[in-house]
Amino acid sequence: MSTPPPNQDTGGQLLARCDKITRDLSSIKRPMDDFLNTFKTQILKTNQLADTLNKYAQVETGPLQTLVQSVATKLLELSKLQDSLIMSIQDSTRSIGTYRERVKDAQEAFTERNKALSEFQKKEETFNKKRLENSGGDGFRSAQDAQTMSAQRLQQANVTARDRIISFERDRLNDIKTMLMDVTTLQIEYYCYGLEVLTELQKEAEVMRESAQLETIQSSLATLD
Repeated sequence: MSTPPPNQDTGGQLLARCDKITRDLSSIKRPMDDFLNTFKTQILKTNQLADTLNKYAQVETGPLQTLVQSVATKLLELSKLQDSLIMSIQDSTRSIGTYRERVKDAQEAFTERNKALSEFQKKEETFNKKRLENSGGDGFRSAQDAQTMSAQRLQQANVTARDRIISFERDRLNDIKTMLMDVTTLQIEYYCYGLEVLTELQKEAEVMRESAQLETIQSSLATLD
């Protein structure tokens, strides 16, 4: 019984596509890392600003001191949010860096599949010759058994190669989706929370009466009278 062999070029086409996808993913990872580094720099600068404001608050008094401390606290909260979101994105981009190894796994599977295909073709050729010769006996049965076993090995090799490609594609789709969702989530959560926090600070600044701050200063100067 003969099993029609699959197109031998198909494996090469699939691997070429996977290899191109891997290179394209690498090209995405580099600017993504730059994007994350920009956020990391922003976190550092924000923390430095918050630290400076906290130090400055120590020389202030009254409502202004409270406002400066509030700004420093909210800035630190934003930094912590940024840091947690960045860690999430790094997890997804880290997986993208593993696709070179995953392509190698698929290449190995197709190499074994091509060996099985070559063996199948040889065994089938031998079997067909025996059949055309109408030779019976042990030689014919041996060729038939060898052809059947090689067909089974080819079928298993095809399944393994197919599963490697499907796994590659499934993981790729999931990882890219996760990465893109994490990026948009970072932007949305950071700027939405930033808008909320900074709006509160704006209201605090608006309700702070300069006269109240001046009253605090005048109180401290009362000992000069």
